[in-house]
Amino acid sequence: AVCLNSGWDAKAGDAKAFLGTDAANALHFPGFSKDAADFLLSERDVVGLLVDTLSIDTGAATDFPVHKRWLGAGRWA
Repeated sequence: AVCLNSGWDAKAGDAKAFLGTDAANALHFPGFSKDAADFLLSERDVVGLLVDTLSIDTGAATDFPVHKRWLGAGRWA
């Protein structure tokens, strides 16, 4: 498994900060990129991803490419 320890959990006591909500209500928080997920799927024997945020995708993702690729490959998160 690959664990993303971004330190974002320090924001857990403040919902707005944890979501990373901006003035337009868009979410911003760390997650895995599509390229990172593709690399881990094709070049490493990784079966799971863990994050200290709301999602394995970045907060700004609207099409959830990491979810689709990772979970679609039968891996867990």
